[in-house]
Amino acid sequence: MVLANILRTDLHLHKPLPRESLTDASLKQLTRAHKSLVQQKVKLVNQLTVQLKSYYPVVLQIFSRPDQEITLAFLEQFPTPEKAKAVSLEELQNFFRRHHYTRPSKLLFIYESLQKPALRAPQELEEAHQIVTLSLLPVLRSLLTQIEKLENEIALAFKENPAHKIFSSLPAGGITTARLNGEVGSNRSCYPTAGYLQTDAGTAPVTRRSGKTIVVYFRWQCNKP
Repeated sequence: MVLANILRTDLHLHKPLPRESLTDASLKQLTRAHKSLVQQKVKLVNQLTVQLKSYYPVVLQIFSRPDQEITLAFLEQFPTPEKAKAVSLEELQNFFRRHHYTRPSKLLFIYESLQKPALRAPQELEEAHQIVTLSLLPVLRSLLTQIEKLENEIALAFKENPAHKIFSSLPAGGITTARLNGEVGSNRSCYPTAGYLQTDAGTAPVTRRSGKTIVVYFRWQCNKP
């Protein structure tokens, strides 16, 4: 009733929120879904890293990232340190050649690293670690595939957005600028000044004044994404 009366008596003091366009809404949904998948990928990578640290730490030394294709293929082919240690240098070279490894000069280092002893979990638990690791690999690979597909869809939707020229000129990557476009939108009337956008994004502080007392609060009510 209070809100209804405010609109009845003071409608001229208020303006309706601009409606979100379909192109903005679509881009926002895609970029938020992408962020959610990336967060799931990070959790899986962390789980895989914990397993490798426990029984197979050399993999984390010879590969820069656990979520790259060559690392996943290596773990599928050689899921235990024993299997990796038993392979010859020639067999190792053939494996990396089949997977188009881009750093052939590093192969000797990889081979020598696999032969060195390392601290690891008791051998009795190795099978359990191997089972967990092999169960994570197909899930992670599937997630990486879907993230790549979503990034392609985002690129297309971003290119078709009316504000693409403005946001693509920002000094950031394609996904970041597309996410900004999705959240901010293409209707400039939504944010007539920088202060409006800062308030919506949560970067503008909330100041309370009472007499000589001034308190500044963090702005919790905002667009979190």
